Amino acid sequence: MQRLTTITKPISPPVVLARVKNHLILKAAKRGKELRMRAGLNSGPVVAGVIGFTKFSYDLWGSTVNTASRMESTAAPGTIQISAMTHELLQDNYIFSKNGLIQCKGLGEIEAYALVGMR
Repeated sequence: MQRLTTITKPISPPVVLARVKNHLILKAAKRGKELRMRAGLNSGPVVAGVIGFTKFSYDLWGSTVNTASRMESTAAPGTIQISAMTHELLQDNYIFSKNGLIQCKGLGEIEAYALVGMR
């Protein structure tokens, strides 16, 4: 049986993503499989709401969500790619490599960074 860990302080999204990615990759490796994931993060305002009449679903919309989606779709397998807006918020606590300008469908060129690790 797996022991549950109590978290006493909030964990930032990059840490959560990195931990989930590493956990899933290790589980796949134990089964003799290779798993390559990618994730995208962006920061900014969103519109949120519940949709549906019989089966309700909570969803987010807006440019911030679209940019995060483009960060994911243009990321190299095995990486967590973030926008310049998110880089500005996280650069003091994390190490990033600059990916340069990324061509994103419907958004044009966006400056992107890849998460390397924690400071």
